[in-house]
Amino acid sequence: MLPDQLTNAPDTDYFPLGDGRVVAILQWSRNPLLTPLGLLLWDAERMTRKEGTWLFHPELGLQRTMLTVVVDGVRHRPTHGGLDVRWNLAERPEVVATWRAGAVVVTERFHLQSPSSNLIREVSISQPDAQPEGAATPVQIEAVQIEAALYANPLLFDQFRAISGGMLQAEGYASINLFSAPSGSEFERFLTVRCAPDASGVSATFIYSIEAVRMAEREGFWSHDEEWEPPTNPDEPPGSSLANQLQRQYAIARNGLRAAVSRTGKFDASIWQYGYQWGMDAAMVATAAAISGRFLLARQVIQNILSQLANNDGMIAESGRFRGGELSELNGNGAVLDAIWHYWQWTGDATTPRLWWYRIRAVANYLLRPEYQHPSGLLQARRDLWERLPWMGVQPGFDLSHQVFCSVGLLHIAELAEHLGQQEDAKQWRDAGAQIQEAMLNHPDYRLIHEGKFIHRRLANGTAAETMLPDAAWHDAHYAPYLPPAESSPQPAPRLCTPDAVEALPIIYGLVPATSQVATQTLEHLELLWNQNGGGGYGRSTAASDPDSPGPWAFATAFIAAAEIESGFTERAERSLRWLLEQSGVGGTWFEYYGPRNTPPFPPVGIIVWGWAQFIILVVRHLLGVRIEGDMLIVAPKISDFQHTIRVGDGVVKINIRGSTTALLDGKIIAMEQGVVKIPLPLNMEHELEIK
Repeated sequence: MLPDQLTNAPDTDYFPLGDGRVVAILQWSRNPLLTPLGLLLWDAERMTRKEGTWLFHPELGLQRTMLTVVVDGVRHRPTHGGLDVRWNLAERPEVVATWRAGAVVVTERFHLQSPSSNLIREVSISQPDAQPEGAATPVQIEAVQIEAALYANPLLFDQFRAISGGMLQAEGYASINLFSAPSGSEFERFLTVRCAPDASGVSATFIYSIEAVRMAEREGFWSHDEEWEPPTNPDEPPGSSLANQLQRQYAIARNGLRAAVSRTGKFDASIWQYGYQWGMDAAMVATAAAISGRFLLARQVIQNILSQLANNDGMIAESGRFRGGELSELNGNGAVLDAIWHYWQWTGDATTPRLWWYRIRAVANYLLRPEYQHPSGLLQARRDLWERLPWMGVQPGFDLSHQVFCSVGLLHIAELAEHLGQQEDAKQWRDAGAQIQEAMLNHPDYRLIHEGKFIHRRLANGTAAETMLPDAAWHDAHYAPYLPPAESSPQPAPRLCTPDAVEALPIIYGLVPATSQVATQTLEHLELLWNQNGGGGYGRSTAASDPDSPGPWAFATAFIAAAEIESGFTERAERSLRWLLEQSGVGGTWFEYYGPRNTPPFPPVGIIVWGWAQFIILVVRHLLGVRIEGDMLIVAPKISDFQHTIRVGDGVVKINIRGSTTALLDGKIIAMEQGVVKIPLPLNMEHELEIK
């Protein structure tokens, strides 16, 4: 394996750019094994492994994606120790790389051009004012040349041309053209631009123009996306406050969603890792897109869910397939229904769900099938949110994540059904959602509260699920390390499976008061998941019951951080937030989880798209306390020194939080009770809300 194939190598950050048509990721590595500044480029509509991206070379990795700057005949390239890469978020998502080439400083700026989707690489050459140490006289630069190369992946491209007039071209399964302004001289796979040694502004601009298979057929999905909304403090100076860091990471996460998702709403759940879609992940991305004002993106994802990730039976796809019966991931159905409700509430668009009502009805009614019903009122199946199944030790019973997502989703979609005049659907779903919640919280024998705290699962016989034992009847060699032994072999010891991060869900979805005893005791129990492998963060579950990914997860940590915020566990919440910020690095990306992994046979750990979505939800719903209830926009912030802009329908609210006692809407005092502001909906103009 080439080192550049590593997806989660130490001391390596990734900076994603994308517009739904093209994905470009800049790799900045201080790891001596990897290319210091690598450029990865591919079609957003096609999932790929890292080595399957368009500029990855099977012998050279990403080496040829770096520029060479020739100063007076001496060739220079970025080095591991002399390179700095940062986001510039002031006007657009732009990645800036700075390095030395002898006596000159090279600055490269990367961004995607709208509406062409061309990747623009602007290069500036300047001489620092300071005279080099030991030099008797200032260095006089006579000639500077900038050399770019196009070594497209030969597994995908089989025709390479140097075209007269200064263009390089690679064609195969796709097409890439590389040219420059001013025009350069082409030779084989190299393009060279001569420039002044100390020119002001941009010395050369390299343009990567791509055309993918069937890209023209997807023209109908193209439309103008929402304008870029920069963070209030885009430069984030050293020592900046936690609030500033969170604002900046929010902007990066919002950009990450657009970068990762194609214009047909499709995305790899974990970039370079799976090559599969999950309806559950897509639902969280759609929800985050809606509440962060990316309405077009939210609609694209919703339409992809309903057309591709749901079927006429109402199943929701997971890992690119539909599983029925007791192996159904029921939480996906609930999350999809909740995402559709969020889309409708925040955008005001009822037309899209109306067009897809037959499929929405199937998704909701799937949860009402007799095979999932239990006399208690709970939904029963043999899997959980983390996709553990019978061969991993999941026994028949009731998963907390199924009950939370499905009850919330059914109650929410009932509101939309009533709005659309679907009264029969509305009543059926409202009754079903209320029944699940009632059983989950209050059933005398089956409620998912045990010894004063939430439990992630109760078995069909009524006992709390505290351990997992693989079911030998499901023996299949494909499922190691969960592989149960053959029925004739000695059984392994049960694996402890409690606590579990899903136990935070009833708190963050407001199903119990966040300061109640059951919420407090649940969070105390969840503390056992912190720092299980010495790296901080919260795991999905205990390491014993999670042997393929025994470490902290970004969105599981975000779950628990949200509950900590709501419950007033301020110190723990800040610890969780700082861990998330630290792990995201300067590029602002999260890997699926952090820790050792048995690879192979498992795929390499990739950049988890749900991580960006859950962080956005964490900021909007929990730190800012922004949500929609009926015909009111609720703002109940739990953070100060924070500026944020939200879109609701045709209106915009610019929020400036400087305190917690007085609120002014457009300069006039508005009622604020117990830290909560309520703004009547709908909105059709721009408003300013100041809380001080």
